[in-house]
Amino acid sequence: MKEVKKENWKYLVVFFLMALSIGVGNYFNLRAEAVGWGIVGMAAVISSISLAALEFCKVLIYGGSWNWKRVLVGSCVAILSSGLLCII
Repeated sequence: MKEVKKENWKYLVVFFLMALSIGVGNYFNLRAEAVGWGIVGMAAVISSISLAALEFCKVLIYGGSWNWKRVLVGSCVAILSSGLLCII
């Protein structure tokens, strides 16, 4: 029977904390220059680039396969967190 390699939970926690901090950081950095959709759009751009780079580094260092779903979910976390702060 082939053993399934489990994902490192510490990496997942760091990954999603990074996504959350990107969304919150975008709100506080851009609220003087942009409103609403501008902040959400920058959260989407910055989170996609930085989370894809983090996933790429994981693949280079530890091997394994590219998980585009994780990058997509992380970008959604960043977008939602900055969007919710805009609403609040």
